[in-house]
Amino acid sequence: MRLRSSAVPCRPAGRRSGGAGRPGLTLLEVLLATAIFLMALIGIATLISTGSDLGVDSRVRTEGLALAQSKMAQVIAGAISLKTPVSGQDISTNETPRQEQGWIWSLDCTQVGDANLNLWNVRVTVQRQLSGGFTTRVTLSQMVLDPTTRGSTQNTTSSSGQSQ
Repeated sequence: MRLRSSAVPCRPAGRRSGGAGRPGLTLLEVLLATAIFLMALIGIATLISTGSDLGVDSRVRTEGLALAQSKMAQVIAGAISLKTPVSGQDISTNETPRQEQGWIWSLDCTQVGDANLNLWNVRVTVQRQLSGGFTTRVTLSQMVLDPTTRGSTQNTTSSSGQSQ
């Protein structure tokens, strides 16, 4: 006795009944994947642009701080007078770190306490107009002894240390 089995045709897994039955992606899946990719690409481009702008801003502020420190050192050394305020004076390109034009500086000095103390509050401000209408401003403030009243190595008198 032979058993008969009714054979059901086997279809490979993943195929649909009806239609072409080809495996692959639908148009909707492709469009969705493309949209996700483009949104990620726009986000990355925005981050790169923002990072670049912040890097330029940081560089300009660092240069401004270096210029302000340089002007403060000139005041402390006595090369620039404490008694003459400076407002909006150009800084030569020889003094700037990258030989860039457009830097201006101001000096504001106020005497602190008794005139015999010769102590001054010195404020140096350096600024530069950037493209797009933005201005970078760095202010450095420090208490300084008047360099004209401090001793000088040129006016010293020598004394001999001979004992009798």
